[in-house]
Amino acid sequence: MNKLKIALAQCLFPGDVDAAFKRAEEICRQAKENAADIVLFPEMWSDGHSFYKPGEAGAHDQWLASAIGDGTGYILGISELAGELQTAICITYLRKTDTDPEKSLVLFDRRGHRALQYSKVHICTYELEGRCRAGAGFEVVTLDTAKGPVEIGAMICFDREFPESARVLGLKGAEIVLVPNACELDEHRIAQFKTRAFENKAVFAMANYPSPKHNGNSIVVGNAFYNEDEEPLDPVIAVAGNDEGIFYADIDIDEVRKYRNAAIWDPRYRQPHSYEILSGRIELAENDQFKPGIPRLKLKSQAVS
Repeated sequence: MNKLKIALAQCLFPGDVDAAFKRAEEICRQAKENAADIVLFPEMWSDGHSFYKPGEAGAHDQWLASAIGDGTGYILGISELAGELQTAICITYLRKTDTDPEKSLVLFDRRGHRALQYSKVHICTYELEGRCRAGAGFEVVTLDTAKGPVEIGAMICFDREFPESARVLGLKGAEIVLVPNACELDEHRIAQFKTRAFENKAVFAMANYPSPKHNGNSIVVGNAFYNEDEEPLDPVIAVAGNDEGIFYADIDIDEVRKYRNAAIWDPRYRQPHSYEILSGRIELAENDQFKPGIPRLKLKSQAVS
């Protein structure tokens, strides 16, 4: 199998949804010229991950109006583009629903078919994101690529802060996890991201906004962490700096599969009966707001007396 090439669109939002579509088209055409199989955009490309302050007059209505339906030109145009270029495209947007909007992505395959629709499960409570509807769960799909079928999953930004997100995708067989992002990526978050790949024996690819919006550092990790002699390897396949650009990573899926079969931290060794606390529900201990110095969460679980 030839190496699968992922293009990370570490680019600045150009100003409005129409300009975002045009810029996305430019990015995807350039990525195709560089033989990309998948193009990945940062979180909420449809509005550049903009926030409207709840206290501002008309902010909520303005934010709701920016939500995009699945049958709009922004989505349908990307579908047509993927089919034309014969390249999978993972585009992001604020998704319009019958209730509250969702922070979503849609992955179109190289024929322009909708392969994966995913909405962010872990929603932050600050500003207006807390008014989004959380996604229903994590899914893994078989993506048909020119290099052969690949098992693909996805999560969005804040999702990667929770190991359960990656674990569910890993247990469902994800070989590559696509991660649109929109925040500062410091050394701790980069280390956390590497750990997600390490724990789940999968390739994790993240696209972030460049400076001055955020600080770039889009990254792909996880071909393998050890060689056949059990010597440690650098798992970083590609990493960007802070500046705007399209960055590429070549993934040897055969090597990924070989490593997945060889590494000893395998789902067969898990002991789910010992993890019951992980499925317990939680509630905020004080008010709905986080207060430094106060225990934030109180566990409600049948596994704890």
